[in-house]
Amino acid sequence: LVRDVKSAFYQVLAAERLVEVAGELVKVAESSASTARKRVAAGAAADQEQLRAEIPLEQARTELSGFQRELTTARQTLALLLGRPDLAEAPVSGALAETASLTLLDQGPEQWLPNHPSVLAVKTSRDRAELDLRRARLDPYPDVKLGVAGGREAIPDRGSIVEFRVSLPLPIIDRSKGKKQEAQANVHIAQADQVAVEQRLLREWGTASKRFRTAVEQVASYRERILPKADEALRLVQAGFEQGKFGFIDLLDTQRTTAEARLAYQQKLLELSVAQAELESLAAGGNQPQPSKNQP
Repeated sequence: LVRDVKSAFYQVLAAERLVEVAGELVKVAESSASTARKRVAAGAAADQEQLRAEIPLEQARTELSGFQRELTTARQTLALLLGRPDLAEAPVSGALAETASLTLLDQGPEQWLPNHPSVLAVKTSRDRAELDLRRARLDPYPDVKLGVAGGREAIPDRGSIVEFRVSLPLPIIDRSKGKKQEAQANVHIAQADQVAVEQRLLREWGTASKRFRTAVEQVASYRERILPKADEALRLVQAGFEQGKFGFIDLLDTQRTTAEARLAYQQKLLELSVAQAELESLAAGGNQPQPSKNQP
């Protein structure tokens, strides 16, 4: 539940940021389209330049509408997980983390897997199946019953009578063979279930670890190299356009490339946060304090 709430919360934060970035891109596209219309009206550019400028504007508006719908869906999902549908429109605060430490991966499965709730549950089922097997194996052995009775003879002066009884059923027909086979099969099933659960958790850890490591590297690449280069390229093209060194189409292409890089960066931040929540859920699930054996 904690993992799902965290992931839903990160989805809301990412969707809000995507709406903000998309809104900024719509403003940029509107400005570019307005500039193109003025250039065409002044005879400084051909009609196709205006059409080329209006295409990114329509694309930006479409993307903004899509991100707004995703934000609504993300808010509803978070509110439902919290059990408060009335909070679907409540504002949230916070920001997606732009950095993460790989030390989270140091806590390997061998530290948390044995005490994970899913593993403990199947271990309990296996122990119960093994106890049922022991009981089935003991069922064929008969219970010896002893009895003592006393009394007096009906004839006077014959004395008292003490009677001892021993009862020993003979399992000639019912040897509980079917029960033993069923119990043995249940033990095998419980053991297989335990292996399956452990393998599933290991696969989830491996997948989340790869996603987390990849997201850390990609976020760092966007933050340190891709975004700075995209912003610098846009600055140079804008300056060159004002000086007449670049055409309007070059400016549009550079703006679009920069916009795509900013949107992709927010998606990578979301992937990083969700992968980290998954790892924390697995590791924390196996590190819960265990109750004392002396407790009832």
